[in-house]
Amino acid sequence: MTKNAFLPIIAMTVAAVWAAPALADTLGDGTEIRAEDAVRLEMLNEFAGRAFRQALGGGSEPDVLALTQAMRGTPRDIDPGALVGDWSCQMMKLGDISPLVVYSPFKCRIEKDGDKVLFRKLTGSQQTRGSLHPDGDRIVYLGTSYIQGDTPVDYADLPANVDSASQPQRLPDVAVLESVSDNHARLIFPDPLLESDMNILDLRR
Repeated sequence: MTKNAFLPIIAMTVAAVWAAPALADTLGDGTEIRAEDAVRLEMLNEFAGRAFRQALGGGSEPDVLALTQAMRGTPRDIDPGALVGDWSCQMMKLGDISPLVVYSPFKCRIEKDGDKVLFRKLTGSQQTRGSLHPDGDRIVYLGTSYIQGDTPVDYADLPANVDSASQPQRLPDVAVLESVSDNHARLIFPDPLLESDMNILDLRR
């Protein structure tokens, strides 16, 4: 299912954002980011507040416990290359369609390709593939969401205008990666284009 509303901000601000080119801003390492994705990152705390209120208020006790465990721990400064390896990853979808949905663990991988650090969710019907980028005091993930069995284009090659109802379904993903320890990290996706107000992918190894 698709979401009825995309960005809950003042109409003039929305118009200004969507009038900008698809790749209008850059991250700290010089990588271009879609203008609407830059807005999602800037509004992460606002999206989190709405999403967590729904999740904590309406989620089941086991799912709320899993969410709490996923969010425990203070993020640390780290080179994303230090996270290379295979991970067990658990997707949590907060808000909008359902207060909180926690899925069974999937398989994910972080690997290096030259100077790039790549991330992939390898299993499950909804997958994502992209790269990790230092951006000031945070690490940003830019990727493409796609359906299992499809071969996605890179984030930079997505069309300027994307339609969540189109087939094949290839959508931009943007997230902030937080590393808590050598064996625990999480990707936080503010206002994804499908199904929820926020996704959290909890990474363990």
